[in-house]
Amino acid sequence: MPEEVVTIEKMSYGSDAIAHASDGKTLFVQGGVPGDKVSVKRIEEKKSYDRVCVSAIIEPSSDRLDRKDFPQCVAECGGCPWAYMSYDAQLAHKTSLVKEALTRGAKMAFDEVDSIVKPCLPSKNKWHYRNKIELSASHNASGKLVLGFHEQGSEKLFGPSDCPLGHEKLSSAMPALQGALRFLEKDGDLGISRVGVR
Repeated sequence: MPEEVVTIEKMSYGSDAIAHASDGKTLFVQGGVPGDKVSVKRIEEKKSYDRVCVSAIIEPSSDRLDRKDFPQCVAECGGCPWAYMSYDAQLAHKTSLVKEALTRGAKMAFDEVDSIVKPCLPSKNKWHYRNKIELSASHNASGKLVLGFHEQGSEKLFGPSDCPLGHEKLSSAMPALQGALRFLEKDGDLGISRVGVR
């Protein structure tokens, strides 16, 4: 599929948004916000759908945040893919996904679902609310152990100084843990591939 201009329709369950190509094929779009008019390029082609990413934003959605309104690492890391979207829009789309799961998956009547599913409640903290993060472990070119997150769509690790989702106390724990593991590795590879911090 050559690059194509599409309008993002809604969010899917997970990290991607949904649009449709000119031939009607479903597109799962990385980095899309409902209402965006975007140019997309294919990442992966399947029989009934394609995975694509946004190559250019032609007309941003009214729900798309300005670049200054979300942490810099969001563009690199795939850990908070809805961060491009206003918080109110995130809540509305989460409510919509619950309703869709009940009507499509559980085959409940829409009126019944609409009466029992209330709007998603906002958190008092939009950032720094997670009490646990998982870091991947690898070794850099000089053989030193590094902890970090995978760049979106890549095996490459990057280590932000602060994860905007993790509790503030985790920010100081990340470099301290990396230093401690490097010290322990002086006697040989520890064989660590992932580390959970709570």
